[in-house]
Amino acid sequence: MRAKRILSITLVFALSEKVLLVLGSIPLELKRCVVLERVNRFVVNALTDCGVDPLNLRNTGRLLGLLLRGSEALYKPKSSGKTRGYLVAVKVEGGYAILDTHVQAMLWELALSRGLLEALRGFRVKRRNFRFQGSLIDYFLEGEKGDLMLLEVKSAVHVEGSMAMYPDAPSERGRRHIEVLIEAVKKGFRAVVCFIASHPSAKAFRAFREVDPLFSSKLSLAVKRGVEVMALNIYLTEELQVALIPQIPVTSL
Repeated sequence: MRAKRILSITLVFALSEKVLLVLGSIPLELKRCVVLERVNRFVVNALTDCGVDPLNLRNTGRLLGLLLRGSEALYKPKSSGKTRGYLVAVKVEGGYAILDTHVQAMLWELALSRGLLEALRGFRVKRRNFRFQGSLIDYFLEGEKGDLMLLEVKSAVHVEGSMAMYPDAPSERGRRHIEVLIEAVKKGFRAVVCFIASHPSAKAFRAFREVDPLFSSKLSLAVKRGVEVMALNIYLTEELQVALIPQIPVTSL
């Protein structure tokens, strides 16, 4: 198999199925590959233009139904290390699901900086990996009026039907982050947990209570205590454009 080089990915702003505005290209150089097997939580073997190569997987979820043998995928090459690169996305119906949490975060930050996330408009990233109450929270944000926010991003790439869900495996770390956000509200911060669906089929989000009922209960409690919950969808179209649906419904809290 010969891999096709993709020089850039185009960012678009989408609402439902209608693309409204093309915003330009982003520096994300990818190549095509074919998934062979998941070796462990962090490595996937894939068929690239160089043969069978290991790729880093920067998503430790179970990812059931996504890393199927023979699935077309996209990876970001790297020039050093024990692997050929990073597995970024896999082909699914309607486009590509973005698995790589670093790429998800990069696109989320770009959407934030462009003012595309209405609930967060006017906020900017003050610090990443902010330590609070003994835990690292993804973002410390500051608003135009000086208001402060702690925000945790979660990858909700597991989709059943049109429902994105998190977590796809019991997550003690996820539960702890919710507890920390509750504490942040008590300290006067605005606290938000943002779920990124990153799958073309996702139309709504809910906690995956069947997998982690404790997380679901803590999330419901957090909402009662003032933590805000938002969900959005960022994925690659079949034309290799980044589609953003800036808000999808959050259900069953």
